Amino acid sequence: MLFSVNFEKIRTLDKNEIRKKISEKRNKDLLILYALIPLEDDKDLLQRYEFIQKFLKESKQFKVKRKVSEEFACDIALRSLAINSRYKDPIRFALNMENKLIENIKIYLEEYTIDEIKVKIVIDEFGKAFIACSKDGKELNSVPGKYKKEDYIIELIRIVKKLKDQYNRIKK
Repeated sequence: MLFSVNFEKIRTLDKNEIRKKISEKRNKDLLILYALIPLEDDKDLLQRYEFIQKFLKESKQFKVKRKVSEEFACDIALRSLAINSRYKDPIRFALNMENKLIENIKIYLEEYTIDEIKVKIVIDEFGKAFIACSKDGKELNSVPGKYKKEDYIIELIRIVKKLKDQYNRIKK
C-alpha cells in the first residue's frame, strides 16, 4: 500500500484553514485532502467544486511540468469529491455541478431595466454567453459607457466571464 488515509483525522480538519493553505502554497496534496473532508450540504459541495476548478484554471499559468502535476491533482480531487458526494460517475458529477451553477444565475437571464436601457444575459445556440442591451426596443451593440460602472452591469460582466469559463470546461 502506497499510503493510508486516516478518515477520523480528516473529519476533524477545518476546511477553511485547508483552503487557505492551498491558496497560499498551491499544495496539491491538501487539495486532494480538501475533497475528502465530509460535506456539510449542497452549497458546500458547489463551493468546493468551484474552488477546485479555480485551482485548475490558475495552473495554466505555470510551466508544463507543474501544470501537468496540478491538473493531475485536480482530476484526483474532482473524482474524490464526486465519490464523497455519492456520485458513481465523475462526469455526471461535473455536469450536475455545472447545471447547479447555471441555476444560481437564472435571475440574470431575465430582463432588468436601468434608466432607459434593458439588459440581460443571453446564451446563444452554441452555448456562448453575452450581455444583451436594448434601448427603446432597439438592440445596442454593447452597454453604453455611462452604465458600465453600475453595480448590476459589473455583476453581469462577472457572470458572463464565469459562463465563458464554464463553457470551456463543458466543451472539454
